[in-house]
Formats: sequence, C-alpha cells, structure tokens
Amino acid sequence: MEGVRGTATCLDCHMPKRRAEDAVHVSVTDHFIQARSSVVGLLKPRKEPDESRGAAYRGEVALYYPPDLPSMADRELYLAVAQVQQSSNLSAGIPRLEEAIRKYKPRRPEFAYELAHAYAKLPDDAAVIRWSQEALRADPNHAPALKELSEAYVRRGDFASATAPLEHAIELRPRDASGLADLGNIYLHQHRIQDADRVLARALAVDASLPRAHNTMGLVAIERGDEAAGERSFRTAIAAQPDLAEASSNLATLLAGRKEYREAAFYFAQSLQSNPSSAGTRHSYGLVLALLHQDARAIQELRRALDLEPGNEQARLDLADVLASSGHRVEAAQQYEMVARSADPALRDAAAAGLGSLRR
Repeated sequence: MEGVRGTATCLDCHMPKRRAEDAVHVSVTDHFIQARSSVVGLLKPRKEPDESRGAAYRGEVALYYPPDLPSMADRELYLAVAQVQQSSNLSAGIPRLEEAIRKYKPRRPEFAYELAHAYAKLPDDAAVIRWSQEALRADPNHAPALKELSEAYVRRGDFASATAPLEHAIELRPRDASGLADLGNIYLHQHRIQDADRVLARALAVDASLPRAHNTMGLVAIERGDEAAGERSFRTAIAAQPDLAEASSNLATLLAGRKEYREAAFYFAQSLQSNPSSAGTRHSYGLVLALLHQDARAIQELRRALDLEPGNEQARLDLADVLASSGHRVEAAQQYEMVARSADPALRDAAAAGLGSLRR
C-alpha cells in the first residue's frame, strides 16, 4: 500500500469513487473490483451535455408507449403538448397545440396553460396573457396559470396588473418561496416597501438561502435608506448564487456610490460574466473603469454598451467624454455631434459644452 494515504484501506484502491455516467456532476463508489491500473482518473470531471447549446433533443416527438391512444382528442392534444413542453419542436408545436385546443375545447386548464407557457419561451406576452386567461376560465385556481399571467405582465412592466394573479397564487400556495420572492419584487416596483419587506421575509422563512429574495431584500433596504443592510443582502445573495447577475450589479452600484471603485469594477465584471448582454451594466462598468483611469477598457465597455443599446444617448455622451479626456479628439467630436441632436435639452447642452472644450 505504499504511496497511499495513512487512513486508506484496500477498498480505496479496489473500490474507488468514479464519475457517474447516468447522473450529472455525481461521484459514486464503484463496487466493481478491478485492478488498480484501471482506476486512474475516475474522478476526473466528465463533460456533461449542455442543453443550452443544442445537446437536448430537437424535432418531432412521437408516442412511445403505448404506441397509440384510443381517443383521437387525447392523441392530438397530448402529442401537441409533448412538442412544446421541453421546447423539442416549439415552432411547429405551438400552432399544432393551439389548433387542437380550438378543435376539441378541453375542459381542463392544463392544455391552455401549456400553450401559454410555450408562448412565454418565444416570448409573445400577448399570447401568454390570452392563453393564461383561457386556462383560468377553466379553473380560476390554477396556480401555474396565475403565475404565468403575472410573469407576462411583469415582462411588460405592468406591475399593477401582475399583482392580483400572483397574490391569488400565493393564497393557494402560501409556502411558495419563489412566488413570494416574485411578489416582493412586484411590490418593490410599486414602492410598496412594507408589503415587499413582509412577503420577502415570508419567502426567506420558507427558504433561507433563496438568492433572489436576498437580492430584492437588498433593494428594499436601499429604498429605505439602509445601505449597510442592502450590502449585507446583496453579499448573501452572491454567496448563495455567485452567477446571480442582478445581485453582483446591485452590489457594484452601491460600492461605486461609495467611491470604492476597484471592488465595484470586480462585481460589475462578475455580473457581465453571467449576463453579457446587459447594456446598463456595461455602461456602469465603463464609467467605473474611467474613474480608475483605465481609459482604453472604459472606451471598450462603453462602445459595447452602445452596440447593445444604440439609442442610449447618455452612454454616448459618456463615451465622448472619455474619448476626449484620453486624447481621441476626432472621434469624441463625432460622438458629441450625435448627442447634440438629442431631444433632451440637458444632453444637448452637455454635448455643446464638450464640443466647445475640444475647440479650445
């Protein structure tokens, strides 16, 4: 047993742990007795399928067992649901499910809900709202449809309409921590701070580690003017879920407000690793880099922000300012001239002042 740790036994060599082939990110004890030379690297991480990159099945979904259903309505409805439920055949499955619902008019709410949920993946929020409401006509207490309806209104920014369906869903499922966290976020957007605080506390009583609830609790604390509590909540959210982009961005914004620019830059960068398409985060990151006198990187981030959101005139003005301060006078003038045509008089005045400084 030379070379094996002092606490090892024969089982460590001949019954080692290995990566499972039928479960993701799992190590199991291998009870197959085998020669030591064949167990090298059994704990090496396996390359797991990444469904977001197309490893999941895509195409027509067919009946497996039983190979047919006696009712034509069941056959068409359930096969249509199967096309969309895991996005296997979404583009063909949505019209197929919609047609089956119109044809057979099922009394159960699940079919209309599955159609609403499928439309949410596009997303087509008008269709989500229409089919969620159709599901609720069949069963006003169908909690998944209530939540789907609320989420569609949230995506539209209509927080007033989002409130009642989610409140009803929470009445039906009072220990739904995720739903409570979503309701806290809706209340926050309506500046109902006490209501937000109350339901977020309920969410965390059910699931003390829920990252989204901690993040929203941080925003509630900021709204109350308690930055220290906000920072603690953001850091707790990040500790629970390091890739929660919103929490990293919120913490970075708080730190930048305190002029702690280096740590702010770290958390803006961390947020962008998880959500690289956030124009607002790239804009803020660029400003912090400029304050750290990292002009080349600041210009790069501000350009990326404008690529993502070309109509952001404030980002364009900030880019012009950094270009001007770092000696890129020609391009700075071009950016200032674009902002000088803004409908916002404050931005026009700032751009005119920038152009004036370049001419001196």
